[in-house]
Amino acid sequence: IEKAKKIDWETFWKNYSKLIYKHFTVNFNLPKAEKYSTRKEVPLYILDINITDAYGNIIYPAGYTFNPLDYIKLPYTFVFFDGEDEDEVKYVIERFGKANNVYFFVTKGNILTLREQFKKESVYPVNNLILDRFKIKKTVSVVVQENNYLKIEEIPVKEVKEALKKAKKF
Repeated sequence: IEKAKKIDWETFWKNYSKLIYKHFTVNFNLPKAEKYSTRKEVPLYILDINITDAYGNIIYPAGYTFNPLDYIKLPYTFVFFDGEDEDEVKYVIERFGKANNVYFFVTKGNILTLREQFKKESVYPVNNLILDRFKIKKTVSVVVQENNYLKIEEIPVKEVKEALKKAKKF
């Protein structure tokens, strides 16, 4: 107790807050989509171990390749965006902010700040595994399942913003 009384708690919490804030910041410098595009990706998975039954018989050998989307349905939309780009953040909030079935992945920025801005907990930091599995190359990217493949839209937010400005002039 005496030791705790000697601690400058205000300084401790300031430093701790900075550490937490830094821990929730990501910095993947993905390029911006410059033109609208859509593509299909089949998310093949290759087993790295043998799958055996209770008796040790191999059911699926290491190296077996399959498409998980042949067996499951993803009920979510996945949106990848740069959280430090105001136009991208505004676009993503306006287009997807009210939906409940969306997972937001931040490629750059602070997750805690963006969760407050979105008023949602479903804002997550991206990592290399997620970028690779979803084949994300640019922001803003929107991923949905169609049949047994992933449909990936790359949306040039700057173009969308300019088009909206022109539309408002009429």
